[in-house]
Formats: sequence, C-alpha cells, structure tokens
Amino acid sequence: MPKVFRSPVFVSIADKLSPALCRSLTSFVEISAARRCREIHLEMNTSGGDFEGAISVYEALRQFPGKVCAHNVGRVDSMGVVVFLAAS
Repeated sequence: MPKVFRSPVFVSIADKLSPALCRSLTSFVEISAARRCREIHLEMNTSGGDFEGAISVYEALRQFPGKVCAHNVGRVDSMGVVVFLAAS
C-alpha cells in the first residue's frame, strides 16, 4: 500500500519554467497523488517560461485530488500565472 503523507508537501519554484522543470513538476504532482498526499504548497518566484510545459503542470495540479495552495514569494509572471492559478 502506498505511504500516506499526513503533512503538506512544499515545492519551491525559483526559476524559469523550462520544459525539463515542468516535466519534473508534473511527475512530482502525479507521484504525490499516487502516494495519497493530501496537500501541496507551491512557493513561486518565476518569470514564466515554456507554454506547453506550464499547461501540463496546470492540468496535473487541477487533477490532484488534495488541496493545492500557491504562495507568491517574489514575482509570478507570464506562464507562471497559469501555474499559480491552478491552486484550489
């Protein structure tokens, strides 16, 4: 049986949303869902980045069954806004 995480998981995004970063974030969200994580907190400071990658992250976050909280810890621009708005 997958391990259940009772505490929230924190993810810090402090760089441009490159295709590789977006793939990693999407995988992280999918793994967190499979492990029945209940809450993800995004700490964001990004100037934006890859369009398709950000859309993939957005879709993964919207499908996440738990709570998603986004925190602006600097600036959130361009495609970073799309990811930011995926929070519940």
